[in-house]
Amino acid sequence: MAPLFVRSEGSHPCHLPREKGVKYHAFMRAVKIASFWNICILLACLLGIAHDTVTARVCLEYFTVHHPQIIEPQYANPTNMALIWGVLATWWVGLIGGLVLIASNELGRAPKLGYRQIALMLSKALAVIFIMSMLTLAVSWIIGNARIAGHETSALDFQHRLNTVATTHRASYLFALIAIIVLARIIVSKRRVLGA
Repeated sequence: MAPLFVRSEGSHPCHLPREKGVKYHAFMRAVKIASFWNICILLACLLGIAHDTVTARVCLEYFTVHHPQIIEPQYANPTNMALIWGVLATWWVGLIGGLVLIASNELGRAPKLGYRQIALMLSKALAVIFIMSMLTLAVSWIIGNARIAGHETSALDFQHRLNTVATTHRASYLFALIAIIVLARIIVSKRRVLGA
């Protein structure tokens, strides 16, 4: 009886040609990379929404007056502003940050880390960014209150709230930049240890 499978010369042990096997693994690697990149964008947007949920309730005018009008004024409440600007202001950070982390893991011949491990590190970093941003908000609020103590007016109160939120947002971008750099260095270091 003839064998059911005939292994041709140079074929893969699983009866797939070696070339197809290599292409399959390359395709699956690309899928994992694309999935991680999407996760980076999603996590950045979630952080942005959580962040703006707080800041929009401190100074809604930061979003309605000092940003382009996206929706009709009657719908410009803190929740809607957080959902809209939380995404618009952070998706590109996830895009660029994800690309940096992917490059840190893919370039070079050292062994690569699993993207699940990197995603976990990223999640922890984003949690730290949120905490640091909220601390910045609190400190900025306290300092602003001390400066206007005894001279409270509606104009000063508005400027105080606006400055507090603006400072918090600028600090958040700085924290994100630092986190991306630190994570990239950690990835490269871990790869070197694995390849040693």
